[in-house]
Amino acid sequence: MKVSDIIAKNLSTNGVKKNYLYYTLDILKMLNTDGTWTGNAFTHTKGVTFTVNSDMSISVSGTNNSGSDCAFLLMSSSYAEDVRTIPTGTYIASGCPTGGSNSTYLLYFWKGKTTSPQASYSEYGNSTSVNLDYTNASTEFPNISFIVKTNNTVNFTVYPMICKPDVWDVSHKYVPYAMSNAEITAWILAHS
Repeated sequence: MKVSDIIAKNLSTNGVKKNYLYYTLDILKMLNTDGTWTGNAFTHTKGVTFTVNSDMSISVSGTNNSGSDCAFLLMSSSYAEDVRTIPTGTYIASGCPTGGSNSTYLLYFWKGKTTSPQASYSEYGNSTSVNLDYTNASTEFPNISFIVKTNNTVNFTVYPMICKPDVWDVSHKYVPYAMSNAEITAWILAHS
């Protein structure tokens, strides 16, 4: 692979990082084990299928009649060493299709260990402001999941994104995670 290919693949619009939510198919496979993976599609034991698309959006379809929430993890403090942390700051969380609610589906964000969240935020399709001001990165790691509530049938695509408010103000268009110029430089130096 040529350096120009790496840069083209990983650089976001005009060199400004837009989406800070980093995950890969391999990370998602580590995080989501309550079901079966077939290629890039995960069928949860609760009946909902999550298909990871080439742009890292996630197509969600099926019916959750399990009696409890069906969660697809995007980032978890359980695997903090395997994913990148999000720098301290205020962000806009977006990507849930319109129509989300506490009784249908939502993107759910919380900081802290999975067993004792210190703060939580839900995004229902209205681009929620999420305060990710961490004081201790080792105990306040971000956790993010997409949840389909029980007794719901879904068929749509989720475009999970966390971006700075000033970048959000320029465009609400989904952009997958892309390395910053500094990250690209560090990668090139480490692999040359």
